[in-house]
Amino acid sequence: MLITYTPEEQQHINEVQASYKQEWEALEAKINDATDTEERNALVLQYQAIYESMVEVLDAFSDKCQRERFEAIKAGGADAIIENAKQQTPIMLQSMHRETAKLADNLTADDLQKAGMGTIKKSTFYINADYAIDWLKSELRLHIDALMGDKAKLKELLEAVIEEVNESPLVDNKKSKTEVLSIKHLPLSITPDSAIFKANMPMYHGKATDALAAFSSRDVIENPITDKGTIQTADGDFKIVIQDFSKIKGKYSINAHKLLCTGIAEFTQVNNYGGGAVIPTIAIPFNEYARLLGYEIDERETDSPEAAAKEKKRAAEAVKTAKKRTRQDLELLQAMRWTWQESIKGKGTDFDSILLFERVAIRKGYIIMEFGRNMAEYLKKTPLTQYPRGLLAIDARSENAYRLGLKMAEHFNVDNNQLKGTANRLKVSTLLAVTQLPTYETLQQETPDDSRHWDRRIKEPFETALDALTGKVIKNWEYVKAKGETLTDPEAYGIADYETFKNLLVQFELLEAPNHDDRLARRAEEKKTAEARKAQKGKKSKKKQ
Repeated sequence: MLITYTPEEQQHINEVQASYKQEWEALEAKINDATDTEERNALVLQYQAIYESMVEVLDAFSDKCQRERFEAIKAGGADAIIENAKQQTPIMLQSMHRETAKLADNLTADDLQKAGMGTIKKSTFYINADYAIDWLKSELRLHIDALMGDKAKLKELLEAVIEEVNESPLVDNKKSKTEVLSIKHLPLSITPDSAIFKANMPMYHGKATDALAAFSSRDVIENPITDKGTIQTADGDFKIVIQDFSKIKGKYSINAHKLLCTGIAEFTQVNNYGGGAVIPTIAIPFNEYARLLGYEIDERETDSPEAAAKEKKRAAEAVKTAKKRTRQDLELLQAMRWTWQESIKGKGTDFDSILLFERVAIRKGYIIMEFGRNMAEYLKKTPLTQYPRGLLAIDARSENAYRLGLKMAEHFNVDNNQLKGTANRLKVSTLLAVTQLPTYETLQQETPDDSRHWDRRIKEPFETALDALTGKVIKNWEYVKAKGETLTDPEAYGIADYETFKNLLVQFELLEAPNHDDRLARRAEEKKTAEARKAQKGKKSKKKQ
């Protein structure tokens, strides 16, 4: 919603900006004087963090001012709300066109069209109509929310928005006025359909992204002299260096990995097609992400004005907490530089000090991530897996449950496992390897008698983690033998030694499991065609001889 600030409001905005100015200028001077690239990048991260902090304060103040203005508009009734929306829509379209044109500067016409943003015709950029309507719905959310109880008036408002989009010279791909309009708030993203709304999110993945899930905050080694935190595998083939470690407010947890995977899934949604430029910037609807993580950000029904006021305050605090923790995860991920070795398409490659994100932010209800150029190019070369949306609901304290669910999903989505019929079975020892549960050997070293309690120290927490996945990522699970044979009751209840336990398999059923049948059938047909061509080519070669 567009507003004009009063002199008092503008003075407050100026004072907020001035309060950050001194620190900004000091950092700018340090950035300009920095000769070491690593030092300069660390200073730039500090500068961005300060900027994000200021923007958050200003966004909150702007939202407060908008709501105050809207109360006056709402007092005039439904017609006044619709009239105000009509007045604002053409101005917002112009603003939207300017912002989107800047974002589209480095993209080809084909990239823009596939991303659902717009088109370029005769060197002129036009916004896509669907993209424009989604944006306008977001900007007019107060108007739409106020009319939710009056379907006729809401339809009138939405039809007015479509009519304005159709008449605008800035828009391409006009919409039919008779089209049934969706009332749902769609995500303002550079994709027409955000990945987060899918039960299984297609996601690029490789050694680096998979390895990160295996760590916890306990694995970070701090160096107070260099002010860096380091995470690395035992053999040193994967390492993360966290810059300015003492200034990072959040600690690494599986929630950081959830945010990264959600960002990669959205990146995959935008970039999962053949050639063309890599589109590094993505947007995730913040409220949907927060809900999936379990933050209770929505106001619940109450039975009195007093209770409603308390509930409104509680929901606002939940939003504030979710934003704070998400911002901390973003800050942590942006401070990381990754170094690892990996074979990509059969070719061994060294990746050295790769920057994960160039820019991160939470803006107008969306989590914005701009992947670093090298990371974006790496991701596009990696294979696809399916990330179950239910993993986002796993409590951050249930690290082992999250890792087990991730391993199960990745195993299920491997083509060869599907073809062999083993996609829903994993050996207990394989699953234990991705957890941070103690090993049997460790128990033996701790105290001579502790190995007797392997069931309490390993088996019971392992089963607790599997139970935590049930209803969120998997429907059920059970122990089975090597070929999937069910255990008898005496076998199931009489697992007496660790050796027997580790050699069992866990059979599981994923919730809303992706169906790979059509794709595998196409793969088989392509293989058959390729073999036939190869055989035909061989026959021709023999004839020539």
